[in-house]
Amino acid sequence: MKTAMRAVMLILMMGVVGVTEGFAFDFEAVSSGQTLYYNIADSVNHYVTVVSPAFGIYNLNGEMTIPDVVTNVNNGISYKVTGIGDNAFSGCTGLTSVEIPNSVTSIGDNAFSGCTGLKSVEIPNSVKSIGNSAFSGCTGLTTINWNAVNVISYPYYSNNHPFNNCTNLSTVVFGEDVETIPSNAFYLCSSLSSITIPNSVKSIGNNAFTGSTDLTSVEIPNSVTSIGDNAF
Repeated sequence: MKTAMRAVMLILMMGVVGVTEGFAFDFEAVSSGQTLYYNIADSVNHYVTVVSPAFGIYNLNGEMTIPDVVTNVNNGISYKVTGIGDNAFSGCTGLTSVEIPNSVTSIGDNAFSGCTGLKSVEIPNSVKSIGNSAFSGCTGLTTINWNAVNVISYPYYSNNHPFNNCTNLSTVVFGEDVETIPSNAFYLCSSLSSITIPNSVKSIGNNAFTGSTDLTSVEIPNSVTSIGDNAF
């Protein structure tokens, strides 16, 4: 009997641990009237990443402003928001706009994938890496303001397509400090009709605009010294 009871207690304890581990965030906080979830990425320098909870953030809607600093209500410490994690906003079909702060340096895989209601997004110059399919399937996206100076450029064979199948994307505005348009950046963005590349750009990566079948006008400045395979 005692052995059986111990077994039951062990199972219950494992169940509690399993449920606890299922929540993939350290704390939560309200921003723009909606709850965001955070993982502590660096407890020494106080950096955090926006993440999805165990069961996904599928109820966010309207305009969302991601803060550059957030306070952990559990310990009262303020943290700098430096990343948007994998799948953080994936499937938030009611989200119409997102303001990403200059504190963010990375956007993870599928971070905004399937956000079909998203109309516009601004990539700040602080961003150094954008994950695979970060904005894939954002079919409502029409405008991108790209200010990131140097985003990691993926090779020809990479499956990293940050704006894959953003079929209604018609306008990309590049900031005057942009130096690199990374490989596969606007893969299969079929509605892109014209692109103005600033004089600051030095390289255009492989497949950067592959599948942009409506593209009728491109201005490439003398500053560009490298154009990758199948860039257009």
